[in-house]
Amino acid sequence: MSIITLTGPTCAGKSTIEAQLQQRGFGRAISHTTRSPRAGEVSGQHYHFVSDDEFTRLDGQGKFVEKIQFGSARYSMSADAIKTAQAASDNVVIVADPHGVDQIRNFCRKDGLRFFAIWVDCGEQEQARRWIKRMMSDMVMGKEVVGAYSERLAIMLGEEVQWRQNCNYGLYDMFLLDRTRSPQQNAEAVQKVVSSL
Repeated sequence: MSIITLTGPTCAGKSTIEAQLQQRGFGRAISHTTRSPRAGEVSGQHYHFVSDDEFTRLDGQGKFVEKIQFGSARYSMSADAIKTAQAASDNVVIVADPHGVDQIRNFCRKDGLRFFAIWVDCGEQEQARRWIKRMMSDMVMGKEVVGAYSERLAIMLGEEVQWRQNCNYGLYDMFLLDRTRSPQQNAEAVQKVVSSL
């Protein structure tokens, strides 16, 4: 059994690569979050969207193997979600931020699971283009975006800049530059490496 994490800045292409890996038979562990769904997102399919109170209740029960605060929203991965994904496939893919990667790595060590961490990036200019496109899409859907997108922009210009500066081979086993290859090519590269583990 292998756990593969995809980490990188906003709009880097993590979810797109995750979807490609799912098409190749990788299981997907679904995270919990307190943030509101984006246009087209469905609870239980994209995330388990929960209230702050429900998140706190689950955390108090020791359900989470990984949890982080990202802006005003909280995110977590439960042991149950990982087990459900493992029942579907020997390889499970999880999107996680750098703090979450360490927590998931520690969980894998304790449970004797193979772990493989991947940094995904598309470069700052492409990230800005994708972020504006995502924001415009939400605006067209009639969603109120100013607050959420202002908060995300602050994170992109602050914390995510630090992520890029600090990403290194000590934390990540593989680097994917999403702007240089298609999502299919990136998924193929990941599958090839994971198959050789």
